[in-house]
Amino acid sequence: NENNKEENFGNIYPNPARDYVFVSDFEGEIKIFDLIGNLVLKAETKKNLKIDVSGLDTGLYFVKINNKMGKFIKL
Repeated sequence: NENNKEENFGNIYPNPARDYVFVSDFEGEIKIFDLIGNLVLKAETKKNLKIDVSGLDTGLYFVKINNKMGKFIKL
């Protein structure tokens, strides 16, 4: 389904998140952007990664892994 494409590129959990998000079953460069498009975090993963998001403000964030997009909510 084309409408769900952004959700099908790997696993990002928990969503919503408080202190950490985990990215599993994906390999590549991960970039996290705020709502206005500022890059707030960047990381590389080979398989699984725990990302500390505790320093981010509450809100919606976009995750770009290679050329695919997803999102999560920071509580």
